[in-house]
Amino acid sequence: MLSLLSALLIVLFNASTHALIPLYAVGVFLSFTLSQYGMVRHWYKEHKPGWIRHAVVNAIGGTCTGIVTLVFTVTKFVHGAWIITIIIPVFIKMFQTIHKHYLNVGSQLSLIGADPSAYTTAPLRHTVLIPISGIHKGIVQAMTYAQSISGDVRALYVELDPPTTERMQEEWQRWGRGVPLVVLKSPYRSVVGPLFKYIDELQRSEHEDIITVIVPEFVTSKWWTGLLHNQTAIFIRTALIFKKGVVVTSVRYHLE
Repeated sequence: MLSLLSALLIVLFNASTHALIPLYAVGVFLSFTLSQYGMVRHWYKEHKPGWIRHAVVNAIGGTCTGIVTLVFTVTKFVHGAWIITIIIPVFIKMFQTIHKHYLNVGSQLSLIGADPSAYTTAPLRHTVLIPISGIHKGIVQAMTYAQSISGDVRALYVELDPPTTERMQEEWQRWGRGVPLVVLKSPYRSVVGPLFKYIDELQRSEHEDIITVIVPEFVTSKWWTGLLHNQTAIFIRTALIFKKGVVVTSVRYHLE
């Protein structure tokens, strides 16, 4: 990031060190000012013996460098110092936003004051969904895994062509292993749309505690051939990753 900013400044100022000096001077003295006042806050918080003397020294230093910073900013404003007046507030706001984000995440994840009894170990209502586009060894392996983690497993097939759906249903009678096949209509040939709609209806009607979507994938022996496959699987995983109450699991079948 710093290297990119440096390169940008070199381009903007045509690699002229004379033109960059005002920018450098403001940046240096601003750093001195912030560090001095940062030490004042440090001594105030620590309250160690002699802290007042140390705080006064740093406050005087911060005031002096602050005056120099102000003078440089005003006198060299049109010579490039204006960049600092824009960049610094932007960075401060960005850092404050990031800091607030971390505080918010920490407060939501914290167990301080929480009651352990509220987090019961009662059995969860758990439904496993397997989106499929056909039947192959990877699908069979995914079904084996799904049936090992839940008694309620459903295969979801998005219908794009009715004759193909009929052949799929016939083949499923042989390889389905008792797993019901749910055919989802898709008049606009969308795969994710009908899948999302089914999950939403399932969450509303059956009040599921958790839904696991198992995405069958196969891994080729060469990395570059893998780029030719699994695009739909990747798309489904990406679309579901932010959906509340849904766990997305990939079951991979490795090809030789």
